[in-house]
Amino acid sequence: MAAATFDIFAAAKALQDAGVDREQVQSIAAALGERDRDQLATKADLANLRAELVVRLYAVAAALAAGLGGLLVAVLDRLP
Repeated sequence: MAAATFDIFAAAKALQDAGVDREQVQSIAAALGERDRDQLATKADLANLRAELVVRLYAVAAALAAGLGGLLVAVLDRLP
């Protein structure tokens, strides 16, 4: 999932340049920062994903090995 990045500092500067009160800019920036933080993966999320991918990789490798083994047996069975 590709997420668009948001430059909170540029947004805060643009708001201040437009005449928005500094306290309001800080409140808006804090709210936007919390919104983006909810979209970030934690180290635990990444570790769980890695473990799941390893399990799936081994499952695919086992299925491939079984398929190739069956194919090898079928080919050898047809040899004179």
